[in-house]
Amino acid sequence: MTTWLASAETPGGSPFAGMTGEANDLVRPLNNRMPVILKPDDYERWLHGGIDEVIKFQLRETISSGDFSMLETMDRWQSGIPPARSIPRKSSRSML
Repeated sequence: MTTWLASAETPGGSPFAGMTGEANDLVRPLNNRMPVILKPDDYERWLHGGIDEVIKFQLRETISSGDFSMLETMDRWQSGIPPARSIPRKSSRSML
């Protein structure tokens, strides 16, 4: 098996992968999709599973709304400002 590691010289920065699934009750008022959230038991399958195993994450039941919170901000991922320093927003909802 070949292992690929990113370095400081990697064009575009460190690699990452994201996947969306059906939204839960907390996110659904804003969007019908949400990020697939992995729990520690999922890490091995996400990192080393075959494509069929990884796709199953997208099709499983969504994480409970009580298992996380959502921060609403004026930032729509465009400013590069981390959410802790972003300005809370009271209208025109945006999900982070």
